[in-house]
Amino acid sequence: MLKCNASSLDGKMMNKVMGLSRKTKKVWYKPNVGANPSFEELMKQTTKNNAGRQTSKRLAVLNKLLMKNITDLMATGENSDKLIGYSLEISKVCIAGDYRSVNVYWMAGKSEDDSLLDELLQSISGPLRHELSILRIMGEIPKIQFIKDKTYANIAAVDRLLSKADFGEDFVPTCNVLLNRHPTIYTNIDPEIKEKIKELEDKENLKDESNDEVKIPEMKMDVMGLDHSAIMARLNTAILKSKAAHRQPSAVHNVMNNTITENTEETQYLSFTDFVKKRKIQEAKSLGRRRSRSIEKEMYDKDVSSHYEEEEDDEIDEYPFKI
Repeated sequence: MLKCNASSLDGKMMNKVMGLSRKTKKVWYKPNVGANPSFEELMKQTTKNNAGRQTSKRLAVLNKLLMKNITDLMATGENSDKLIGYSLEISKVCIAGDYRSVNVYWMAGKSEDDSLLDELLQSISGPLRHELSILRIMGEIPKIQFIKDKTYANIAAVDRLLSKADFGEDFVPTCNVLLNRHPTIYTNIDPEIKEKIKELEDKENLKDESNDEVKIPEMKMDVMGLDHSAIMARLNTAILKSKAAHRQPSAVHNVMNNTITENTEETQYLSFTDFVKKRKIQEAKSLGRRRSRSIEKEMYDKDVSSHYEEEEDDEIDEYPFKI
């Protein structure tokens, strides 16, 4: 056994030296630390490149829902009394791509120093988030951050400075809204061109008046081979026939009621006369029966009394005395 072991060891050593060993070299792999990636890593992977169409649509829908519900809660919620008097407006609501925060852009028209309003809005963000979670808009409502809208703030600051600026005594203020609605071009035009423009305007006015006086031709009623006038005439006659007095259900009902009442009155009168006749006949029959019974009874009584009298006479003749 020892010799075998020694020879085998020598053989293994020679194979290693010559590079003929059967064992393969082990490959080193990088260890997977945290095999299950966290939610943050997954969101970073999905939002590293630009979000796809589905995520962008979802973000747009969520922005609209949050805009509607946040403005409603700020106007009628528990903290709405604190925001009265600031002329606060929400310009935009934007949710982050990783769904970790919601940026609410606001502006205030009246207040020049918005530091107090900013602090108030930051204090309201927590209760507002709680109210939104009750509405179940999302699985988890992200943190709400109120950010002042710089574009509208700069415009409001420029308007304030212009209202305070002194443009001199000859300055005439103009309304920007009117200029936008009714744009005009201030140019020097020759008097000949002005006269031609007036002539053209007068001609157009005359054409408009003449067009108003033109009589519109009657519409044809035989389009596509159908005589619409004949069809309408048939329909009108059918409507008039259906509206006739004898076709109305109320009139028929009244006629039926009248006939029924007349028939019932006649039948009642006939039945009463028949009843009186029958009653008289029954009374006459009953009187005749009573009379016949009384006569028969009298005759019977007479026969019975005569029979008893005869029997008494016979007994007296046979047995005149008893001793």
